Amino acid sequence: MSNLDISNLPNKQKELFNQIEKKFTLNKLKQLGTFKRGRGISNEDLTEIGYPCITYGQLYTRFHGLIMKSVTFINETTMKGSSESTKGDILFPGSGETLEEIGKASVNLLDETLYAGGDIIIFTPNEKIDSLYLSYLLNSKLYQVQIRRLGQGHSVVHIYVKDLENIVVPVPRLEEQIKIASILSTWDRAIELKEQEVKKIRELYRYLIQDLYRQYEGGVAIRDCVIKTTKSLEVKNTYIEISDINIENKTYSITDKIPVKGAKKANKGTILVSKVRPTRGAITILKESSYVSSALSQLSAKKGYLSEFIFYALQTNRFSYMMGSLSTGSTYPTINDDDVLSYKIPDLEINKQKEVVKVLSLIHNRIMLLEKNILHLKLQKKGLMQQLLTGKIRVQV
Repeated sequence: MSNLDISNLPNKQKELFNQIEKKFTLNKLKQLGTFKRGRGISNEDLTEIGYPCITYGQLYTRFHGLIMKSVTFINETTMKGSSESTKGDILFPGSGETLEEIGKASVNLLDETLYAGGDIIIFTPNEKIDSLYLSYLLNSKLYQVQIRRLGQGHSVVHIYVKDLENIVVPVPRLEEQIKIASILSTWDRAIELKEQEVKKIRELYRYLIQDLYRQYEGGVAIRDCVIKTTKSLEVKNTYIEISDINIENKTYSITDKIPVKGAKKANKGTILVSKVRPTRGAITILKESSYVSSALSQLSAKKGYLSEFIFYALQTNRFSYMMGSLSTGSTYPTINDDDVLSYKIPDLEINKQKEVVKVLSLIHNRIMLLEKNILHLKLQKKGLMQQLLTGKIRVQV
């Protein structure tokens, strides 16, 4: 084994590095380049035009490993007080609210100079390491295990240059690094194309929801479209709360949580609407009976109304705006069941409801299928990264 100190790593990681060293050279980051810190640039300094810049918060909110386009700018005065980053640099957020946030590393792929603000750590690789390969490596489990042991702080977590300098990474021959990065980039491009398709279809979906429900005048209060849920339901011992609802897709996940005291039974087909921070849009429709949080309003369609029609009606901007105006409280604005029940939706006969549901369901199902494809590609990439970056699979160059 080399003289690199990996004593602070878990035994499983030590064993992995022992295996890796039989195939690749192990180096500390300080052997592969130089570090410097970003300076200046607050949110108040950002402008619509000027010199391209990046703030530490953008590293874990807007960029996911690759910086291919600048989204914010600064004027000349602010630029002179910040730090330069050139193509190929690796940028780390120096602080964040969680270990996951400070664990994100992004490679600068811009041809023009990028100006980095305070709380950003800039790493400039030397000729031994390919920057794109290194960015994949630093976002892999090999790096994440190490960074989680270095983060300091509670409410705000910090990472320092002296910590990053001692991160241990495997370094194959440069030609192999470039080939590995090229292979993983192929997966990234496939994921990006799927995500762009989802974005376009989601925009169409949102537009149609607004348009289809706006074109019908008049309306009927939801309280006249639903019935009270029967108390003698037979439900599985599953429990759904607000945090289980995917706000973007309006789906939900079931975990191993035990129903809490006060949880209510809900039947298959019941629409759930969050009564806490309602403008976030935590709305879903049950695919199976379950216990649900009392913070979720339950709506069960009565004869003459489709659950799916009501479900889509609650995704309009109008519903979000109205619930926001009725909510009380500042930190966690809340509404009550009566607020939801008083909302009016188009009063359409059942065949018209079916037409609306058919159109929106086709688009929503397409989005769900693409999301599954994206997840599959991401899992493939994750597995491939583990194999390629540890030398379990060697590429031919």
